[in-house]
Amino acid sequence: ARVAPELRVDVRLFQQGGLATLNAIRRIDYDVWRERPTVGRWRKLRLLLDAWLGMRVRGTS
Repeated sequence: ARVAPELRVDVRLFQQGGLATLNAIRRIDYDVWRERPTVGRWRKLRLLLDAWLGMRVRGTS
């Protein structure tokens, strides 16, 4: 399904942010009761730039 152009960056960030969170959970061996999974500041910035640049370069995200 197509996503409205004004929502593409938001949807891409939601998707990639969720995957980054899952990767953070995997890195702590799924023990979310002992340690909180985190996505670092630089990784968040990278996700934002990737989503924005993907939209600008390809017209999609």
